[in-house]
Amino acid sequence: MAKISQDVSSSRSKARKAYFNASSVERRVLLSAPLSKELREQYNVKSLPIRQNDEVLVVRGSKKGSEGKVNSVYRLKFAIQVEKLQREKSNGASVPINIHPSKVVITKLHLDKDRKALIARKGETFHIEDNMLNTRSIQLAIAIAKERIALSNLKVLTNESGMKKFFSMMGNIHNRRH
Repeated sequence: MAKISQDVSSSRSKARKAYFNASSVERRVLLSAPLSKELREQYNVKSLPIRQNDEVLVVRGSKKGSEGKVNSVYRLKFAIQVEKLQREKSNGASVPINIHPSKVVITKLHLDKDRKALIARKGETFHIEDNMLNTRSIQLAIAIAKERIALSNLKVLTNESGMKKFFSMMGNIHNRRH
């Protein structure tokens, strides 16, 4: 398989070096967890960086099926610690178990002002298939398009080819922004 981007290295050692030498800010993004199906439909976002007080369900490993609230996000160890997941030491003390966020699913989000802004920013891109065109999504798309680009005479055809053309234009505008 040929390399698509010449700016990105395919070297395993360089990828591992970048991963393990990542700063705390970069690790926040690396420690992202997928959202549950209900949250994914509600917010139109697939995954988010995990944070304290999110409620999660473990879906992989020996603790599969366990639920709880995130006590801490241990960026140094690339792990999270869940409230009810603890292990007994030989001396009787209990210590929290570290779990990688990719092995959990977020079931309830802890929302604050910044998190709501992040969800709004990530969820603004929308994917509409040909057979799922409805008037509400079209009205929303037109409103976003009028906001984003200053076109006074935005004409949208009502047939399918016009809709495909419109949504491809929206995709091009979104790609230019990022």
